[in-house]
Amino acid sequence: CFFFSSRRRHTRCREVSWARRCVQETVCSLGAASLVRRFSARKCLWIAAIGYVLYDASFIAPAYCYQYQIKDSFFCSTSFIYPTAMFGCFTTGVGGSVLWIAQGAYIADCAIENNMESFQGLFWSIFMLQMIVGNSIAYAILQKTEYYGIFFVIMTIIALTAVVSFAFLMQPQKGKNESKEIEASNDETLCELSLIHI
Repeated sequence: CFFFSSRRRHTRCREVSWARRCVQETVCSLGAASLVRRFSARKCLWIAAIGYVLYDASFIAPAYCYQYQIKDSFFCSTSFIYPTAMFGCFTTGVGGSVLWIAQGAYIADCAIENNMESFQGLFWSIFMLQMIVGNSIAYAILQKTEYYGIFFVIMTIIALTAVVSFAFLMQPQKGKNESKEIEASNDETLCELSLIHI
């Protein structure tokens, strides 16, 4: 579908898969907040990120078929590639809507009012840095070689590493952070009151 079909079918398949992903994210975003509230943001992060692994993995078979010009295998047929690509877009659409809400909820749970902006800034800095790193990897692999399959295997491994790292996130303890903030503000108030009496 994505590699060895005609240019017109290639464009059509890409448009349909992206449109399906956008529709999935839009529809699933309506219920994603209730999922994040029902389960923890931490659990939703790593479960939803599995969709991105499946999306990257859905490109491995077409890439190897294109690279080695294999056309007689079941894994290179359109009856395998189209459903795999659509399933990858579906899982990324559902997972993406939950993942974005869970990320915001997790950052909000980790931060207190005084450092929320710092946490958000750090998150977006790392997020934008991944675009530089990901595009550099893509350039290094795709411009210097024609190993498209290796590229998608590497991207799938990176996505899988992210899922595993999400599984090791600790559950934030919002109550302790808020109590520390209250204690700090009470100490400041006591200091101010003691200065007034002196």
